[in-house]
Amino acid sequence: MTTKICAIVAMAENRVIGNDGGIPWHISSDMKYFKEKTMGHAVLMGRKTYDSFPPRVRPLPGRKNIVLTRNKDAEFPEGVVCIHDATAFLHQVRNGEVLQDEEILWVIGGQSLYDMSL
Repeated sequence: MTTKICAIVAMAENRVIGNDGGIPWHISSDMKYFKEKTMGHAVLMGRKTYDSFPPRVRPLPGRKNIVLTRNKDAEFPEGVVCIHDATAFLHQVRNGEVLQDEEILWVIGGQSLYDMSL
């Protein structure tokens, strides 16, 4: 099975996607859409994006959580995959070397991860 790499983002008209470590709005239909699309799939996010989720939903339930961080000493709870090189990881995904059972890998932020992914 080939893993498809997709991105999902909510942004304001001025292209803002976050503010002070969180989303600057709360639109329940956006949250529902995000959950509907990503549920059951792998999600790739930066450490700040991971930290922006309320503790009660970290790691995001029903998804394989993959967190990119430069901090080699970072610790995450069981069930969270920590990576340190997004470019190498995405290359491995494209070559079928990781996430063999995943149909979709959702890139969910932050900005630098979106930039790298594109």
